[in-house]
Amino acid sequence: MKRGLKIGIICGASVIGVAIITLVTIALIKTSSFKDSLTDFTDKAAAVASMKAYENDYQTLVNDATDASDYYKFWTYGDYEDKFAELLGQADEADRKTTAFRGSVAELKTKFDALYSLGKYKSDVDSEFTRADGYARDFKLDMYDKSLKNLETLLASATDLNKKMAKYVIAFKESTEKLNGSAYILGDLEGEFNEAKNDAKKAIEEFDESKVSKAVARYAQLIDQILENTQELVTTYKDNADDLVDHAIDYGYSEFDKTMVNNLRDRVKEAAESEDYARMEEEYANLTSWIDDTDAALFSYAENTLKWVQADVSDDDSVKLYMSSTADDSYDLKLEDFVVYENDGGNWNERKATDISQIRGMMSIDLVADVSSSMWDDFYTMQCALESFINSTSSDTKLGLSTIGTIYERHQTMTGNKEMIRNSLWSLNCDGLTSLYQSLYSSVVYTASQTGSRCVVAFTDGDNVPYGTGYDYSAQDVIDVSKYYQVPVYIIGIGYNVNSYTLRNIAESTGGLYFENIGVSKLADVYAEIYEKLGRLYALTYLTDMANDVSRTIYVRYTDIENGMSAVIDGVLEAETLQDAYHASDIDGSDVLSYYTETSYLSSDDLLKLGDSLDKLQTIINIYFAHYGYKFSTDAALDKMISLGVIKKNGKLDNDSVLKKMKNDKIVYQNLSALFNFRYEMIFKVASQLYYSNPGISYDQMRVAVHEHFGESNQNRFSYDVKAAWSALH
Repeated sequence: MKRGLKIGIICGASVIGVAIITLVTIALIKTSSFKDSLTDFTDKAAAVASMKAYENDYQTLVNDATDASDYYKFWTYGDYEDKFAELLGQADEADRKTTAFRGSVAELKTKFDALYSLGKYKSDVDSEFTRADGYARDFKLDMYDKSLKNLETLLASATDLNKKMAKYVIAFKESTEKLNGSAYILGDLEGEFNEAKNDAKKAIEEFDESKVSKAVARYAQLIDQILENTQELVTTYKDNADDLVDHAIDYGYSEFDKTMVNNLRDRVKEAAESEDYARMEEEYANLTSWIDDTDAALFSYAENTLKWVQADVSDDDSVKLYMSSTADDSYDLKLEDFVVYENDGGNWNERKATDISQIRGMMSIDLVADVSSSMWDDFYTMQCALESFINSTSSDTKLGLSTIGTIYERHQTMTGNKEMIRNSLWSLNCDGLTSLYQSLYSSVVYTASQTGSRCVVAFTDGDNVPYGTGYDYSAQDVIDVSKYYQVPVYIIGIGYNVNSYTLRNIAESTGGLYFENIGVSKLADVYAEIYEKLGRLYALTYLTDMANDVSRTIYVRYTDIENGMSAVIDGVLEAETLQDAYHASDIDGSDVLSYYTETSYLSSDDLLKLGDSLDKLQTIINIYFAHYGYKFSTDAALDKMISLGVIKKNGKLDNDSVLKKMKNDKIVYQNLSALFNFRYEMIFKVASQLYYSNPGISYDQMRVAVHEHFGESNQNRFSYDVKAAWSALH
């Protein structure tokens, strides 16, 4: 080989080697740079959400570019980089379009939400929004325009429907506001009104243009009719209420019933004026109900009725009314059929009835035996009659025993021990005058404080031959005190010269019965008749918040027309009087001031607490006179009244003037009579003892002895009483 050729070959090989090395170096450098570009591209692609829309193109390009880099196809790197840039540009554009699409969809959603309702388009709108959300999520760019167009078309249709429906929605609201701003009565239209309202609301909720027009029109028409009917009903109720007041007057209702009807009428009108129509209807119903029940009680045929006999106010928070019934024992009074009212300071208050029951027995009877001289021929007969009566009484009937003689005497307090009564009866003696009215009067006052149903049963010939102190009782006094305490007096006339007229008048006027010359064998029937009236009473208990010593007017109505029973009880319950009777024993015998009372009768038991102290008794009599302006003639009596605080200075009236004033107060005058009568009884007992223990004693000797007994230096002061005792003993 030639040297030059060899050198040339060597040189050429060197050039080629350098070239190859250069190319390799270039390839390595470009490949390294390209791989960095590839990494940068994938990072950018990962940050572009819409790239998933080009997933296939992206993955193919990445795979091809990776393959080219693996084989150092550096001459292709530029094409791939251009494609990467183009693909990223497309993805960025897709992101922009999607963001714009989502914004447009959100704007349309706001417009749809601003509509009152989508009505029949709601389903299509919901579906289109769901599809739009899917298009954006999947970057279906080709569906964006179509989706927006569909939504805009639906919006236009829904907006048009809202415009058409708006007038119906407004009409519904305006009609509803008519009721919200007014008082009204639905009456018979309530069902139809509720149906129309629901139909209108349903048509509006459904945005059913074909139904809403009729539904809203019907609803509005009914509201106008309801408001018109309300005014007519208000006028009708008010006019009818006035007519019912006239009805109460025309048909002779009691004062209470007329008061209640007037009050209920006023409540109807008051509610009408204040547009409280619900209350107006309620009060009108109460008014018509009261009229119906009162008419039924007053005018409907009722075979049986009730009668108020006595009352019991011994409990603090309840009242017990004893009523007799014309029905037999088989009739069952129903608590719910009772209506009870009390007048408290001019206001009638309804009371709750808590119990109605029949009280069998539970009677307190004071037996009053006439032991005066006029009964001598019939005395044994009377004792037999009394024993027969005692034997006929039931075990739960309590008995007491007092006598009619020169003075009233109590021989046995109320007891259930019949043997004690019989023993007292057969130990009586017949003698003396006949203090009939005083004895009946005292027995009534005593019996008033007893429990259960109460009455007095007297056995007498009816002659009233008193001792004549000037302060005796009359038959009318007995009647008055009996009515006052609601204690009827039953009288059995004994003998052949019975004062039947007077005795019958007393018995029947007090609510009792009169029997004359009843055989001993028939006295069981007399007790049975008394038991029929008082031993089979019905006790109605009702609650009250009035004090048990406050008198009040009561009204009780019982209506059970279906079973033939009705009753109206309207009267004054003298609670204060009855309470005083229950607590008569509260009077302190040592406190002379407690004996002056204008509200309750003094009983013989009250007076017996004074013992034999004529000084206390006379002081009490002076207290009564002092209260009525009597001018005392002795300094001792005047000073006593002033020291007791009864008066501050002497009065100006004489004896006759004071008595005239006292007679205007029935209770005061009868209490004064009781005090004078008790004074006579006290003096009579001393005088009779002197008379029988000193045979042949003269009147003057007796008068002096009586005054000395009581420590009275003025031996003529009680001469009137001593003279009456002297006459009675002769």
